[in-house]
Amino acid sequence: MSRKIFFIVLILMLAQAALTVPAQSDSLPDTYSFQGISSATGPPTNLQVNRNGSKEVIERTRPAKQGEWDEYHVRTLYDFQAHKVYDIDLIGKSCWVQKYDSSNAPSMFDPIGQAEQMAAELAKEKQQFIRREKINGIPAKMFEVTLPKNQGKYKIWLEEKYNFEVKWVMAMAGEPEETQFEIRQLSYKPSPAALFMPPKECKQIGGAAAATESHSEVKIDVKIPEQTVDLTPGKASDGKPETQAVKPLEKSGVTRVTAVQMRVVPESYSGPCPGRVQLIGEITTDGPGTVWYRFLAGAISHSPEGTLQFEAAGTKKIKIDGSFNSTPRVTHASFIAAMQNAQGKHGPKTVNSGPVNYDFTCTP
Repeated sequence: MSRKIFFIVLILMLAQAALTVPAQSDSLPDTYSFQGISSATGPPTNLQVNRNGSKEVIERTRPAKQGEWDEYHVRTLYDFQAHKVYDIDLIGKSCWVQKYDSSNAPSMFDPIGQAEQMAAELAKEKQQFIRREKINGIPAKMFEVTLPKNQGKYKIWLEEKYNFEVKWVMAMAGEPEETQFEIRQLSYKPSPAALFMPPKECKQIGGAAAATESHSEVKIDVKIPEQTVDLTPGKASDGKPETQAVKPLEKSGVTRVTAVQMRVVPESYSGPCPGRVQLIGEITTDGPGTVWYRFLAGAISHSPEGTLQFEAAGTKKIKIDGSFNSTPRVTHASFIAAMQNAQGKHGPKTVNSGPVNYDFTCTP
């Protein structure tokens, strides 16, 4: 082979490698915002993401669907420099703050901050470059990944310059395609500073959360529905311990869910597919009644739900056996519950366990 032909072949090989194994080409933007939708952790949820340097706000909203789920509106504020995360339930009027050990938000809600890790994971998969195209005006590269044992496939579109996920579509064997994530509007302009001010009052919970794992105690040791806290954006915390008094709500005589918590057993797994897992939820009420519950864990158990009868105030436990046939791309689950009336309708006061993370890796 002549030297000229050798270099032509080498250039073609490098070009093909650049298409099939994405690499981070530029440093990630320091400020950005986008609107999108995510179905990775349950029903389709609207996303509004704003990041300015070391602070980020992710607001998730979902309108109620009768007989399926209640209205959902949660704002999460990440302060990566202070190592804190604030979860604010704007429906239940509750807030808690916890230590946070990562420098980015979870990738299922914000793939931009973890673009390098995502590109590295995709490079390990059996993926094929398909074409270049624009998704909602965003230049992107489309790849197709086949799951082990022909269980299905997914398509992923990576932004042309920074290689972050713009769209992700999953299709299990014999099932139609479903969009798991999509960015619909994107901007790199800074967001107003008032968006990133923490709420005035939040309940401190123990443990530490992270983008890929959690050591959270998760247990909510207060009756959140019986408190009112100031959740107004733009009111900064004074940095002192959260010991401010909260105003109890007047008793209405209606039985309510006062706390929920969740565990995943095991919390980590590395081995052959399929992997087995157990979801364990606990529900506490302040009186008798029927409670509706749902595990938002579609990646490992397709989000099972059901009802539980309480004869009196107390705590009851639910255990659900699940499995996963490939390494889940969603690395956390949560558990929600609400009282159900005589007509079988639940809500509007839905109590959420908050995210409970796991670390599962399985091989064919």
